[in-house]
Amino acid sequence: MVVVTKSEQKAQKILKRFLEENPAPESCFCSLESAKPSCTTVDPETHYICNFKGLSSIGRAIVEIATDASEGELIAFLPEMRELAPQRERYRNLAEAINRVRVYSHGDDVKRCGKVELIPMSSSKMKPYWMVLYSSMRLNIACIAKRHSTSKAMETGLFSCFVTCNPFQVHALRRQFGLMSVGLPGVIQQWESEFPLPIPSENELQKLSCS
Repeated sequence: MVVVTKSEQKAQKILKRFLEENPAPESCFCSLESAKPSCTTVDPETHYICNFKGLSSIGRAIVEIATDASEGELIAFLPEMRELAPQRERYRNLAEAINRVRVYSHGDDVKRCGKVELIPMSSSKMKPYWMVLYSSMRLNIACIAKRHSTSKAMETGLFSCFVTCNPFQVHALRRQFGLMSVGLPGVIQQWESEFPLPIPSENELQKLSCS
């Protein structure tokens, strides 16, 4: 029997309510279990295929939830530092509201963003990944995604995505990402085996595609 804590239930309700009340145009999620597209509803602890707009909407939701909570830590991994540009004000405000904000990314375009810690990464093995993780005493939410190998541009790609509000999984992700961010191949391989993100076949992608 799966035990869901009160804090996990609270985080799930807050995340779903935010996504339903703030739908992002052209965002879409397709559950691998049901293969039915949805524009707003995301059930935590479920694997999805989503487009970049859908992924971004989850990221915004987590940032807004963290800002409202006014405590804790947020860690984001963006494949390219330029992806932070349209969100700089949101992240700057967040860093003023909570204890710590760290953004890991590739690229040399690193400009100061208030109290946000901008951390460049050199390992190319991390480039397919995207993550926003929020952890506090009361709420824990994380979204981890991996871009499908055939996707060329981030904005037009499809992603395997997993959202969790389970505090144990969020803390495990946080700890593993700290090791993985160093870029050691062995650590990355171990992490991929512990937190697999299934990539569907091309035929499944055609059925699930919602971009």
